[in-house]
Amino acid sequence: MNKMYIGLLGAVVTFFSATGCSSLLAIDDFSESNTHHVHAEAAIESFEASIPVEQEQTNEGDVKEAPDQLTGFVENEIMRVSLLAQLESDRTNYKTTIEFHNKSGKSVDLIFDCGLLISNDQFAPKTGDCPAVESMLLKKNGRESVSVSLPRAFFDVADNLITIRYRQDSSPNDLEIQLEASNTESVNGLK
Repeated sequence: MNKMYIGLLGAVVTFFSATGCSSLLAIDDFSESNTHHVHAEAAIESFEASIPVEQEQTNEGDVKEAPDQLTGFVENEIMRVSLLAQLESDRTNYKTTIEFHNKSGKSVDLIFDCGLLISNDQFAPKTGDCPAVESMLLKKNGRESVSVSLPRAFFDVADNLITIRYRQDSSPNDLEIQLEASNTESVNGLK
């Protein structure tokens, strides 16, 4: 009995020293503060690997010019969402940051669409398979910011509309963000 107790105690000590957590309270604090961000990053990494990117033409006359920056904002009585997509130096991807603000006194589930918290129905994977993450909880009056690198083709959508989907009280809702294009020079006041 004593040997089993010492072996179990040794396993617990080894586990905590390997994970870097010195108490269960530290584990709870860490998981409470970082759960959503970790799940979002894992889903985004899975999505980036599955994006079906079509190669764009590289002939000088055939290249479609992309704006340096895309911005959008939408708000209703429950949610406020803003999006900033900045063209990366390789000019093939946008570094996209989406900020969510739950304005209500109730939690909201942000619904993932194939690993992303923004939806473009024209850009779904051809296989129909999506990562396992379905939603991310945004607590009442909570804020969350997610960044991801997306190909230019993701933003080549009809009417420049990107959709945000969320659920509150088992009721799904859509918000559409109207994207506006701008160039860095005009945004910074340089011409």
